[in-house]
Amino acid sequence: CFFAGFSPDSQTLATRELEGIVLWDVATGKEKRRIPRVGPPLVMPFLLLIESVVFLPDGTLLENDAAQVRFWDPDTGKQRFDLTPPADLPPPPPR
Repeated sequence: CFFAGFSPDSQTLATRELEGIVLWDVATGKEKRRIPRVGPPLVMPFLLLIESVVFLPDGTLLENDAAQVRFWDPDTGKQRFDLTPPADLPPPPPR
């Protein structure tokens, strides 16, 4: 995994993997839940990976990839909502 984040109560660790997000029980080291990656099939995995995983203070799990930001309920594994840029948004200027 490349990114990880602790829940506000430090009892859960979220890690990012190719297939999505894995939630771990810190006390036992056991897997609590998997949240599958959302999106098209991985053709070039290194380009479409989840880029970060962060818990917000209220316990909501936030993850982002190159195209959007998603908010998850870590207790149910269900997506609460997402932020997707408009399809006609121009690309950022070159650096």
